Amino acid sequence: MMRPAIETVRLIEQESARASRPWHIVLLVSASLALILVLTLWLTEQGLPLRTHLAFAALSCVGTAWVGHAAFVLLRRTFLAVPHQRRAAGIALAATGLFLAFAAMVWLQTRTPGPLLAAGVAAVLMGAAWLLYKRSEQRWARLSARRTELTARLERR
Repeated sequence: MMRPAIETVRLIEQESARASRPWHIVLLVSASLALILVLTLWLTEQGLPLRTHLAFAALSCVGTAWVGHAAFVLLRRTFLAVPHQRRAAGIALAATGLFLAFAAMVWLQTRTPGPLLAAGVAAVLMGAAWLLYKRSEQRWARLSARRTELTARLERR
């Protein structure tokens, strides 16, 4: 007996969710631990300069975004691969942009080679994040167009 299309789609979503679940658990745990470490260092160190406070604040925001993303994915019952990829790529793009801005700011203040090298690495990482973001946007557009096409076919029946 043939399964209805909706039941087949649900089964595929469940299997996809099972495959990604361990990776999102690893992301949730590692991002949580990194966030706890950053917050602990930030709250226990006395007399930090302003740029260090700004760096800790940025790292805390990035860590919170990754924890939120992983928790959101794990709490959903269905798996939405492309929307998750879009969100993850957006977080990576924002995080590398912050990294680049802070590295450039430190270089402008110190004029030493270390921050300049860090800014170069950040620019490369930001380029990679941009490519991932654009790829996820293209996949989303293709899937949306395909969904529209299939919905129109079903309505004609």
